[in-house]
Amino acid sequence: MDFKISDKIEEKDSNKKQMSNTVKMAIVVAISLVAGISVFLISNHFLGDKKTEVPITSEPVSLTDSNVQEAYSYVTYGTLGQRFKKFVSEANVSQNSFTNQEKFAYAFMLSSKEDFISTGNKDENGLNIYSISNDKVSSYMQKIFGDDVIYPISEKIDLVLDYTIDDSNMVSLQYDSESASFLGIFNGVKEKEDYLIEPYIAALAKATKKTDGTLELQERVVYTDLVLNSEDNYTLNIYKDFGKTSLLESKPNMNAASVKETQINITNYYDAATVIVYQFKKGSNGYYFVSSTINS
Repeated sequence: MDFKISDKIEEKDSNKKQMSNTVKMAIVVAISLVAGISVFLISNHFLGDKKTEVPITSEPVSLTDSNVQEAYSYVTYGTLGQRFKKFVSEANVSQNSFTNQEKFAYAFMLSSKEDFISTGNKDENGLNIYSISNDKVSSYMQKIFGDDVIYPISEKIDLVLDYTIDDSNMVSLQYDSESASFLGIFNGVKEKEDYLIEPYIAALAKATKKTDGTLELQERVVYTDLVLNSEDNYTLNIYKDFGKTSLLESKPNMNAASVKETQINITNYYDAATVIVYQFKKGSNGYYFVSSTINS
């Protein structure tokens, strides 16, 4: 076979073209693979977790449900039948909002006179000294405020209780490290205040249970203010707010008897009343208080 320089050159050019095309194709495939894997990884990162998220849902609960009633009793409690003003006066309440005195006041709503054991000793004034174990106090604290509640035990605590011991319903508590208990001295009587009309009129309006373990209660509240104009002549004002800046209704020329007989129905002010929303969480001892918010 005759050898031609031109044939040799054409053969080399053909080989170069084939190799060049193969390399280009390999590069394109590699880039496509890298791009595809990158898109998959990025999509999975941002979208994959969302597929596993479970949305929080809620369902209505009967207002007569035992858990609802128990939780509501925590926030409407007050000694001698007079509700404490904390939840109806403070716009936002959390566990950090409570003083130590207030924590004890709410926790001791669960106590009874049987919790106090006589030590057989007396103080310098001849008053009997009783003991209530810190374990018992802790159980009450956890019931109201949850398992992680913190309450200092070094300070003296003065409480008014719904029961009497030695004809007294006022007790002073001081922690005793030796017995791991609070020593109590009952030292006085506080009488129930006699109101012509209650300062807060409220009703539980709604209860909702959520899948995240939250129990939410909604309460409707109005506030009363009784103005004495002259002897046995009153004006009864009904307000939306604790600060008494938003007047809902005024009832003039009332005497004491008519004020006492007045029945304020919260449903008459349902849409205008203040709404307080309470949040409770499910713990080892039932539902405990988490927070409250006044929605004006």
